Amino acid sequence: KTPFGQDFTENIKHKVWLRVGLYDVEIVKTQGQVYKSVVDREQVKDDLNVVTQMAELAGKLTCHHQGLEEMIKDLNSNLSRQLSEASTRNIPPDSNKMELLVTTQADVIHIVIGFSTAEKENVLGSSVHRSKTQTQFAVKQKSS
Repeated sequence: KTPFGQDFTENIKHKVWLRVGLYDVEIVKTQGQVYKSVVDREQVKDDLNVVTQMAELAGKLTCHHQGLEEMIKDLNSNLSRQLSEASTRNIPPDSNKMELLVTTQADVIHIVIGFSTAEKENVLGSSVHRSKTQTQFAVKQKSS
């Protein structure tokens, strides 16, 4: 919500539609993305366990291994950071979110929009679908 108590999406939706055409926006099904973020988190946990084992083995070395310990420490901190990021971006499957692919002349942009209620998510989804259908119908009528 904005400081004025309005939904952020309500404030920006008109700006988005002025810059991006309706046919440049596609709603994407999100089930695969939720699963992928869970898999990523599990992989990072596994990697963190391996690095912990590496640190234990490096501690048993009798030769000079200061560089190895520093590399393991850096790797450990990077993996810990990745794990915390993966945990925060891991959105539960029942959350009210919608993923959009916006195609522009320069790029294809992936946007994830979070909604406070499922009703608001459904309103936007049905509005986009209805608008596209009505526009297609109007174009067909003009060409006839």
